[in-house]
Amino acid sequence: MPDLESINALLAEIAEANEGDNHGSDYSLDSLRPADSMKLALDAYFSAFSTSNSPPQPPERWNIRTTELTDAKRQLLAAAKHWFYELEFSPKVDDEIAEQTLNDFMNRLNSVVASARVFEVNVDPPMWYECVWQDFAFDGASCRWFLHFGFSD
Repeated sequence: MPDLESINALLAEIAEANEGDNHGSDYSLDSLRPADSMKLALDAYFSAFSTSNSPPQPPERWNIRTTELTDAKRQLLAAAKHWFYELEFSPKVDDEIAEQTLNDFMNRLNSVVASARVFEVNVDPPMWYECVWQDFAFDGASCRWFLHFGFSD
């Protein structure tokens, strides 16, 4: 899926630009495994996580909650602006360049998720996940995706 590769290349570049002395950034858009519902797709996604100190945990331990966004484009744009340019080590760029990058991101995102319903995803991780994060899920006609912004030290 070239569009998914394209947006992840952009997200990786921006995440790298946001790396700091005390943390690494992780931004990605992943396809969720096919499932009968968004809930089951997110259950499978989170229950697959493990760390060197913690085996995978069942989805109920993650306390996964979703809220459908009513003004998704505006909310996604605000989230991207925050994660791309408002963190401690975010690159300082001209407003015009920042706007071009944000528009490029939104265009690439739209090329993948099109008119999918958008949800903010909140969890209470039963293990290490990230220091700070913001997650979104997209429920399309034939596919679901997971957008992750986060950093860890």
